[in-house]
Amino acid sequence: MHAYLIVLEITPLQIGAKYDMLPLHCTLAHWFWVDASPEVLAERLAESLVNVEPIVLEARGEQIRIR
Repeated sequence: MHAYLIVLEITPLQIGAKYDMLPLHCTLAHWFWVDASPEVLAERLAESLVNVEPIVLEARGEQIRIR
């Protein structure tokens, strides 16, 4: 089983880094456990989000466009 947290980063995150507190972000899915590998989960998420409009986040006056 793998633990996942799905977020849109506002402050860049480094892959593999450990954080006591996450940098500025928007949580899309709170922690959950699933047997799927990171690659399989990413592929399934990409497939299900193909027709979703981009999200624009604004934090402290800075706009971030996420697709």
